[in-house]
Amino acid sequence: MHRRMGRLERAVPTLAHRLALTFAGLSALGALILLGVILPAGTAQLEAQQRRLLTQVAVVAAQSLDRTMAERYRDVLLTRSLTELRGGTPAQQRQVLEQLRQGSPELAWVGVTDPAGTVRAATGGLLEGVSVSRRPWFRAGRRGPAVQDVHPALLLSAVLPRPASGEPLRFVDISAPVIDAAGRVRGVIGAHLSWAWAQAVEQDALALAGSAQQVEVLILNRQGVVIHGPDELLGQALSGPPDVRRARPGARGDATVTWQGTSYLVGYAVTGAGAVYPGVSWRVLVRQDAAVVRAQAQGLRRQIELWGILGVLVSALVAYAAARTVSRPLGLLTTAALGLGRGGSTQGLPRLRQYAEVDHLSAALHDLWEGRRAAEAEQAQLTATLEQRVNARTAQLTESNEALDAFTASVSHDLRTPIRHVAGYTSILRRALVQGDTAKVERAVGTIEQAAAQMDAMTEALLEFARTSQVPLTRRAVNLEQLVTAAQERLARDLDGLDVQWQVDPLPTVMGDAALLQQVVTNLLSNAAKYARDRRPAVIRVTAQTQPGEWRVEVHDNGVGFAPEQAGRLFGLFQRLHRASEFEGTGVGLANVRRVILRHGGRVWAEGRLGHGATFGFSLPRTE
Repeated sequence: MHRRMGRLERAVPTLAHRLALTFAGLSALGALILLGVILPAGTAQLEAQQRRLLTQVAVVAAQSLDRTMAERYRDVLLTRSLTELRGGTPAQQRQVLEQLRQGSPELAWVGVTDPAGTVRAATGGLLEGVSVSRRPWFRAGRRGPAVQDVHPALLLSAVLPRPASGEPLRFVDISAPVIDAAGRVRGVIGAHLSWAWAQAVEQDALALAGSAQQVEVLILNRQGVVIHGPDELLGQALSGPPDVRRARPGARGDATVTWQGTSYLVGYAVTGAGAVYPGVSWRVLVRQDAAVVRAQAQGLRRQIELWGILGVLVSALVAYAAARTVSRPLGLLTTAALGLGRGGSTQGLPRLRQYAEVDHLSAALHDLWEGRRAAEAEQAQLTATLEQRVNARTAQLTESNEALDAFTASVSHDLRTPIRHVAGYTSILRRALVQGDTAKVERAVGTIEQAAAQMDAMTEALLEFARTSQVPLTRRAVNLEQLVTAAQERLARDLDGLDVQWQVDPLPTVMGDAALLQQVVTNLLSNAAKYARDRRPAVIRVTAQTQPGEWRVEVHDNGVGFAPEQAGRLFGLFQRLHRASEFEGTGVGLANVRRVILRHGGRVWAEGRLGHGATFGFSLPRTE
C-alpha cells in the first residue's frame, strides 16, 4: 500500500514546479494588464494632453488675430477723425495715410475717397482718381465702420507685388465714413490688410507648439471655408466634427477627427472674444496627425512585451529556486515523521535550522522521540523490578505508545495536509490564471495562505508559543504642527508637481506616541492629496478645535468626495470606495488611523459629498 501511495505522490507535480508556474503566470498576467488596460489608458491620456496643447496654440493664434485686427480698427477710426482727413488737401491726406501705413506693416494700402467713391489720396499714390464706388468696402464704409472678410485683390493686384510665398494677393478690409464737424459724410477711409500677415501668426503658433511634429495651422471663415492653411485645402469647406461653424465667438475646444482617411488630434478657438471691432469670427484649427502621438505608445508597448517575457522567465527561475529551498527541509521532516509513526529509528531524523518554522518542527519531533525513548526505558525498568505489575504497566505503556503513534501520525498528516492544499490549489490557481478568473485566483491564493498559516499554527502549538502583546504606547508631548510639517516634506517628493494650496491653522500640543501620530497625520494628508489631485489647485486645510475634554483635528480637501452613506465603511480594513485604476492604495491607511487613535483614547469620523470634497477628523484627550 505504501508503495502504491508513493507512486501516486510521485505522479503529482512538486511544490517547486507549481510555484514556478504560478509566479510565471502572475508575471504574465501583470504584463497583460499593462498591455490591455494601463497602456491604452495612458495612450488616451497622452492624446488628451496633446489636444489640450493644440487648443492652447489655437487660442494664442486667435488672440493674435484679434489683437492685430482691433489695433488696425482703432487706427482707422482715429485717423478718420483727424482734421487733415476731413478737409485737407490730397497731399495732406496722403501724408497722414503714409504715416498710418508706416506704423502698421500689415497694411498693404490705405486710401480715402470723396462721397462719390473716387480715391482722393492713397499710400504710394496708388488708385488716386480711380472710382471704387462698387467695391464692398466702400459701400459698407459709407453706412458705418465695417470689416470685410478675406478676399482676392482686384484693382491693386496689378500694382502691388505678390507676397514672398508667391501666393496671390488677398486682403482683409477695414473701412469707415469720414464725417465733418457738421455731420456730413465727406468720404470713406479704407485700409487693406495683407492676408500674408496670417503666415506670421502661424509661425508664432508653431513656435509655441515646440517639438510637436506634423502640426498644421488652419484658419476658416464663418462658413467653414479654409482661408489659410495647406494649399490643397484652400477654398474648401471642412466637414465633420468639430462643427466650428456653429461655434460662438471666443469658443474653444478639442476633438479627434478623421479627414480624408487620416485621424487628426485637433484643438480649435474662435476669434471675436470681447472684440471691439465688427467680428469676422475666424476659426483657428491646429491639428496633428494622431499617428505621430500613437507611435510613442507603440514603442512603449514593445518595451513592455520584451520586459514581460524576461520577467516571466526570471520569476519562474526565482520561484523554482525559492520553492526548492523551502520544500526540501519540509519533505525531509515529513518523511522522518512518517518513519517515527511506523516505529522506525531516529537515525534518519535530521536536526534542521533553515528557518524558524523548520527549526521549531525539527525540535518538536526530537522532543517527541526523546519522550518515547524515555517511556520505553521506564517500561523495561518496571518489567525487570516489578514483575507483578508487568501486565498493568505493559497495558499502560501500550496505550501510551498507541497515543504517541497516533499523535505522530497526526503531526505527519497535519504537516502534509497544508502541503497538499498548496499543491492542489496551485493547480487551481494555474487554471484560473489561464482562464483569467480573478475571483478564483483570489480564492486559491487565500487557501494557500490559510494552509501556510495552518502549518505555522501547528508548530506554535507543539512548542506552546504564546502570541506577543502589543507594544505599549510611549506617551510624551507631541506638537501636531511639527507632524504636519514633516508630513508635507515627505509628501512633497510624491506630489510630482501637483498644485497644492496648504492651509494649516494653529495646532495644539497633545500627549501621545509621536511615531504613531506621525503615521496618522501622514496618512490623512496623503489621502487628501490623492483624492484632490485632479483639482487646480488642490486645497488641503488642517484645522483644530477645543472641546470639553478633547481636541478635535480635521483635514479638509476639495477632492472627489464620497457618498455620505459610505462614511461608515471608510475606516474598515481593506475598504475602498474607488477602483484601483482610479486611485491607487491598499485600503489599509484609514484602518491604521482608526487603530492608532482608538489606542490613544480618541475617535475618528468622516464627512463628505460626491464632487464636493471630504473631511476626515480625529479627537485626542486633552491633558491640563
